[in-house]
Amino acid sequence: SAESLAGVLIAGPYAWPAFDIKAYGVRTNRFGVGAYRAPSAPAMAFAVETLLDELAEDLGLDPVELRRRNIAATGSPTVDGEAWAVHGAAEVLDALDASETWRSRAGAPEDEGVGLALAYWPGATNPAAAACRMSPDGSVQVMTGVADMSGVAAGFQAIVADVLGVDVDVVQVQALDSAA
Repeated sequence: SAESLAGVLIAGPYAWPAFDIKAYGVRTNRFGVGAYRAPSAPAMAFAVETLLDELAEDLGLDPVELRRRNIAATGSPTVDGEAWAVHGAAEVLDALDASETWRSRAGAPEDEGVGLALAYWPGATNPAAAACRMSPDGSVQVMTGVADMSGVAAGFQAIVADVLGVDVDVVQVQALDSAA
């Protein structure tokens, strides 16, 4: 549910030595909604990232440095007790810090600005399967029931091409269902 995800996502990709998180769904008289992509993630990232910007300003710290100091380490516990998987948050912050856009943000015109928000999506951990078939013409078909949301098929294409040593253009992902 959106509220259970909100309770995890509110912590962002940061280590919290102490926390007390409760998330509630609230019914209104508005039309119901269903999750499609990242339910509750934008609102949770906005909340925690705004707080971090305010803290950085109050502490006199660069906002990148405050985030860098508090990034969760791989294997450390998340707020829901799972272990943090490998993530690239520190590398993203390093790349941002090195970018000309970030370094020259103070010189932005009065009606423009440069912002920073770091977020993550926990991803699914349930099992999945795929089968690969190589055709006589050298093309490869990846058959899976996974829905392509935001680049999953392209990711599969890149992984299969790399593992098999073929060009990514010869790999096609076929989304199957239980009738196929």
